[in-house]
This record gives sequence, structure tokens and C-alpha cells, in this order.
Amino acid sequence: MAPLKTLAVEDEEVTRQLIRLGLKDEKRFELRLVVNGEDALAEYKRFKPDIILLDIMMPHMNGYKVLQEIRTTMGDRRTTIIMVSSVTAKNEIVACAHLGIQGYILKPFHTKTLADTVLQYHRKAKPGATSQEVRSAAPVAWSPPS
Repeated sequence: MAPLKTLAVEDEEVTRQLIRLGLKDEKRFELRLVVNGEDALAEYKRFKPDIILLDIMMPHMNGYKVLQEIRTTMGDRRTTIIMVSSVTAKNEIVACAHLGIQGYILKPFHTKTLADTVLQYHRKAKPGATSQEVRSAAPVAWSPPS
């Protein structure tokens, strides 16, 4: 089975390196990294990812705008979108949830568990998928804070 096409959008070099390290398993992930929202939308159209890891605070176009563009303007509800951010404000997380994210990973994150967490959110987003289709990830419960 082909690896999951994964697009990571992160402006900080150190965090991009941590994402690269956490998702280094080429059998499970085909990873592409971009540094801002504008590049994210361009790469999204070319790459057609299965999963997007999306930072919120970025130059040129923030993660909210990218999320809104993909979900609302382009009408894509198929792609698993996971926010990866240090933003902890409840209203910000809820705003992302209303636009249709499948998960939220708080920075700093552990590189050793990143791949499993991403796969768990992806599996939750695709409840009809087989374990093989999502690389044997166990399901995870996630909902925005109330």
C-alpha cells in the first residue's frame, strides 16, 4: 500500500525538522513541507495530500485562512486536517473545529509519538477505513474543549 501523502505547513525551521523526524517512516508517510499558507495552498493543489498538518501563526497567510480556503472555498471535506500549534485559546481551537479539523496537536510535541497521533486522527476521520489503509493506527477520541 502506498504511503499517506502528508503536507506539513510550518514556518519555524526547528519545528519542520521535528515533524520530518517524527514522520520519517517512508512506508507510512510521503512527506512534503512548506513554510507559509500561500505555499500550502499551491502545494495542496499539486500534491493532493491525504493529511495536512497545519500551523496557525504563519506569515503571508495564517492557518485559519488556509483551513477556511480548503474546507469552504474548495469544498474539501475528505482531507484529514490536523492543526499543530502553540495556540491554546479555547475560542481559537473551537473556530478550527467548526471548520472541520480532525485533530489538534499542541506544540511542543513528542517526535516519538507524532506518527501514531497523526495516524490515529486520520483513522478517526475515516471510520470506514481498514487498519491496513491507515497503517494499523488505533482510534483516538478528540473533540474541542467545551
